[in-house]
Order: sequence, then structure tokens, then C-alpha cells
Amino acid sequence: MKVNVDAAMSKTSPGAAVAAVCRDEAGFFPGASSLTLSGILDPAVLSLACKEALALANDLQDQNATIATDCLAVVNNMNQAYAGSYSMILAEIKEAADHMQEATLVHENRLSNTEAHRLACSSTSAGFGRRFLLLQPPDGLCIKNNVLDQ
Repeated sequence: MKVNVDAAMSKTSPGAAVAAVCRDEAGFFPGASSLTLSGILDPAVLSLACKEALALANDLQDQNATIATDCLAVVNNMNQAYAGSYSMILAEIKEAADHMQEATLVHENRLSNTEAHRLACSSTSAGFGRRFLLLQPPDGLCIKNNVLDQ
């Protein structure tokens, strides 16, 4: 399973949202999640997107996940002892990954996470909390049930 992640910060409210969109090996959409947080304005929020991706994989009962992010700093900082203001979040990501059979964090081009970016942006105005979408992509966000659909 591959989980693409992204984050968005709202210009109109004091918060941010992170989102994770999952695809299985055949390109099908088993689920997505978003987490909207209050008072977070630091770019380190992108590390929370990776944590949300592992939570989504756990919710979908998948023990093998590739987490793809366009934030190279988060990928690079995963193997450092101290990564600044978000070291504790990275430690939580490592802990969650250790409870899976296989969890890999990879850097991908910004174009690969457009669905997660749309979901994060739309979630900034949806009120605070976590949302879990199962089997059916949200309406209006250009997220297909299968990436092979035209």
C-alpha cells in the first residue's frame, strides 16, 4: 500500500490540516484521512502528515506501507538524533513504524501528492479534528476510486 501525504496551512484561520490518501498496489482507493489542528503555523506540520499516514495504514489494517511526501527535510531528518522543533513527532513516527511489518518513508515530487494536497486544503475550513474516509473518495476533490479511471 502507498500513502501519499501533504499538509496545508490556512490563511484565514489559525490552524493547519494534514491529509493522507491511500492507494493499494492496483491503484484503488481504500481510504483517506485528514487531521485539522488549531494554532499550528510551523512548516514542521508536514511531519504530522507522515504520522497521520501511519495512523491511516493502521486503520486500514495494513502492515506494509510506503509513505510518500514531497517534504525532503522530514525524510532527511528521520535518521538524525535531533531534528529541531519536531524531533518528538519524528520519534513518534519511528515508534509507529516499528509496530508495522514494513514502513518506508520516501521523498517524491510534489506532483505525486496532488490528491493529498487537495484534501488537506479543503480540510483547513472543515473544523478541527480527524476525519476518516473509507472506500469512497470525498466529493469535489478530484480523487478517483481507481487511478486507472479516465
